[in-house]
Amino acid sequence: MECEISDTRIQTFPKKRIIFCGVFLAVVIFFIGFLIGFFAFKHANDPDLENASKNQHKADYEEYHDRFLKQVSAENLGKNLRFFSSRVHLAGSTRQKELAEYLAKKWREYGLEVEMPEYEVLLSKPQADQPNKITIENNGTVEYTIEGKIKLFPDPRKNDTVDFYPFVGYSPNKTVEGDLVYVNYGGETDYEELERRNISVEGKIVLARAPSIRLASKKGAIGFISFPNPSYSAPDGTSEDKTYPNGKWLSKDAVQPWSSFRVPYSGEKLTPGLPATKGIFRKPYNESQMLNIPAQPISYGQAKDLLRKLKGDEAPSTWQIPGFNMTLRIGPGFQTSGSKVKLQVNTQVTMTPIYNVIGTIRGSEEPDRYVIVGNHRDSWVFGAVDALSGTTTTNEIAQVLGSLIKSGWRPRRTIKICSWGGEEWGLFGSAEWVEENSKIIQERTIAYVNLDIAVSGNFVLRARASPLFKSITHKWAKRIKDPTNPDTTMFATWLQKNPSQFIPGDPQLYNNFRSSDYVMFYDYLGIPSSDYGYWYGYKNESYMYPVYHTTEDTFYWMQKFVDPRFQVHKAMAQFSGGLILDLADSPLIPYKVYDFAKMLNICYNILDQSNLMESHNIREEHMKYLQDAVEKFVQNAKAFEEKKSKASGFNSLQLRMINDQMVQVEKAFIAPEGLLGKPYDRHVAFNFGFRNIEDVQASFPGVTHAAYNALETGDWDEVRKQISLVIHSVRVATGIIA
Repeated sequence: MECEISDTRIQTFPKKRIIFCGVFLAVVIFFIGFLIGFFAFKHANDPDLENASKNQHKADYEEYHDRFLKQVSAENLGKNLRFFSSRVHLAGSTRQKELAEYLAKKWREYGLEVEMPEYEVLLSKPQADQPNKITIENNGTVEYTIEGKIKLFPDPRKNDTVDFYPFVGYSPNKTVEGDLVYVNYGGETDYEELERRNISVEGKIVLARAPSIRLASKKGAIGFISFPNPSYSAPDGTSEDKTYPNGKWLSKDAVQPWSSFRVPYSGEKLTPGLPATKGIFRKPYNESQMLNIPAQPISYGQAKDLLRKLKGDEAPSTWQIPGFNMTLRIGPGFQTSGSKVKLQVNTQVTMTPIYNVIGTIRGSEEPDRYVIVGNHRDSWVFGAVDALSGTTTTNEIAQVLGSLIKSGWRPRRTIKICSWGGEEWGLFGSAEWVEENSKIIQERTIAYVNLDIAVSGNFVLRARASPLFKSITHKWAKRIKDPTNPDTTMFATWLQKNPSQFIPGDPQLYNNFRSSDYVMFYDYLGIPSSDYGYWYGYKNESYMYPVYHTTEDTFYWMQKFVDPRFQVHKAMAQFSGGLILDLADSPLIPYKVYDFAKMLNICYNILDQSNLMESHNIREEHMKYLQDAVEKFVQNAKAFEEKKSKASGFNSLQLRMINDQMVQVEKAFIAPEGLLGKPYDRHVAFNFGFRNIEDVQASFPGVTHAAYNALETGDWDEVRKQISLVIHSVRVATGIIA
């Protein structure tokens, strides 16, 4: 086959020229690479350049933090609180879903990614067509009636009213009739007093000024009636001029609903350990350990009417209620022969959807590390204080962070803002979300900040937290002005009004209290957690606000008696928001392990000095090993802080390692099986709540609780086990920071 060749000439280069060009190009590439490598290496190892870069980064994010503080609006906070609390919003109600959808819409507008997880949980509801009722009857004649339907005024200055049906969550649908017995608070010592008088509540209906239904059921009562305690909620008197709406104290007409199954905190009752989502197995209702006696809340004015009719022994002086101006008797039974109290409860238990709202701002450098802030959205009635002061605060934080996003800011770590549903019934929203996402949360979360009751008064900051939070809490309390005295700071007021009982020169930082949505994060997973609120004050001491969980927890009460210009709300949004930004943006998480170690040492000393360990050779067998473990942890923590002080020379991987060590310290104190058969109470160091014993309130709860039990039962092996859990945890924590 012939080929046709064109006469186009092929250009060729001399071989030497090709070699020269190749060598020249290689030299150029090497030189460029050398320069890049040189300056990169110099930047990575030159402290001046490294610090200059980090200082510039710090200046950038601190500028945004300053903007955040300036943009928080008292006007917005007041407007939103009024809207959120304008109607009753029980968990599972239509209003609750509306508020969830409203927040989801707003947070999307602010620039957050938003999810709205749904859970099916067991709730109970009063029946509008068949309200609960209490009557006194004699041979078929009704002598006195307490109706289970009342009209409420969201704002007593207006004629607008809503119908409300007082009830106790999870009370069985049942009617009982019998003699009435007044049991004071219904505690163990109260029943011991009754026993000394040969008075039994078996087969009786009891009346108590506390929701102590479990013990009443255990003692054989067939029904339970509760009323708010006027000695606490109206200590200056119950006259109309001193009580709502004229005064700050609870009125004789206020009712306080509650849940009879709020403890233990384990989330939805039919799906323990699993999220209450579709496709998940649920235990039969009869295995859920619900109470078997009906219960109903009434006002203290109605309780006074019932107490006036009782016969029997005169109640002890400590059982008398000064505001009633009458001598109380115990019963059983009424002065009129043949009269009985009849309790009719028609509340129905149903599976009901609840909703969380989760807003996310993705981190720019460490998106797999989370700072979570949350509070619950549901309330028993209007809930302006509990929990909408928190909802208003977290919403304001979301709004201002949204404006920062639009101006170019993005946090170093991911921030999640959470609105929980169903807290009042047993921490349902947060518990189910944690159960659903526990592996991710435990691995990624560096902090949980709770704002359940962000504002209940204007007296002082009240902080509950892991000791890791001490330094950052102090920092931001010093930075924010006191909302009622701008010439000083929140910190100065905190130190003056609530000094530490353990550390001279410090304000009191309480242990987490097992009472709000941080429980699953802190007690179950070991996530460093905190809870903040500005508290009410009475006689120069912090005080639970008097309209707690009642029909008078309204916007009107908040505005008139606590925060008329919403400056306290503004201060709390600035304080908590600034703290959250610090946790999210600081390259080195602002925790101090040494603060944790010092509190652990205080706990040991409290336990050691309590004389609980004297019996059965506990001190000789175990306490010396606990002492050695704590002392070594304190030494290692001090050395760890010295190492951290050189963090300006650390690269990003070294910072990550230090940060992970600090967060893992808390998790070392989680007992996998829980304490004393309580699978959701797992924090062996600072979990507070098994026993309200003042002299051991800061010390190891499993140990102290087991020791007090052993004094009664003789089971000292359980004490040995609990001490062993603590010893092991301290040793693990020591290894983490080695």
